[in-house]
Amino acid sequence: MTAEDIKTVAVLGAGTMGNGIAHVFARRRLQSHSARCRTTLVDRGMDTIGQNLAREVKKGKLTEEERGNVLERLLARHRYFNIAAADFLVEAVPEK
Repeated sequence: MTAEDIKTVAVLGAGTMGNGIAHVFARRRLQSHSARCRTTLVDRGMDTIGQNLAREVKKGKLTEEERGNVLERLLARHRYFNIAAADFLVEAVPEK
């Protein structure tokens, strides 16, 4: 598999690093799945990404249309088994 073959990315962890990683992959036109067992953490991560994208629009780095497209590529998953079909996996889970 080469980098060009990767179409979907799964990010385990939806904290500061996880949502940032998912954000970057989605900006690069890759389908990005963010997963965390606790629903509140996934939702909070998605909210953070939404706020960061809004800030990019305000600064002129992204259009509203592009912002919508990025958000469409982000999929929040509340269980790890939902991401088994991803082409690439990034682990960003705190080591507790």
